[in-house]
Amino acid sequence: MRGNVDTRLRKLTEGGYEAIVLALAGLRRLGRASEAQALLDVRRFVPAPGQGMLALETRTGEARTVSVLEHAPSRVRLDCERAVVARLGTSCHTPVGASSEIADGTLTVFAYVGLPDGSEWITDSVTGDRGDPIGLGVALAERMLAAGAEDVLRRAETT
Repeated sequence: MRGNVDTRLRKLTEGGYEAIVLALAGLRRLGRASEAQALLDVRRFVPAPGQGMLALETRTGEARTVSVLEHAPSRVRLDCERAVVARLGTSCHTPVGASSEIADGTLTVFAYVGLPDGSEWITDSVTGDRGDPIGLGVALAERMLAAGAEDVLRRAETT
């Protein structure tokens, strides 16, 4: 669907769609969070890795600027999610999702791989030390590979 939030919500109201998916963070920024009718559980609707992360590009020699702006918990989550997809050997065209959350000092990462038509999928999650996000992401990927993710991913690439 094309258009900004106003356009998209208008098309929904006019009956052009039964439902649309928008980022709650964006609705919140616009002061329109109350218009969300339902929230998708990220454990069931696993987003692409790194969703919601903000990337900064700076000139050479501006590392201090980036370090001041970096949010350490977000970096932990991003490193973990990237480790999952790196170990799975996926691309931006692969039906894979990975997301994570930090609570009570621990890191939980959950992931999804599946066929594009949704006929087959594998999901899993692990919880561990937030001090080793890459190790935790790799551990989750290893579990998924042991459960047959490599075969699902290979078939997904050919469909």
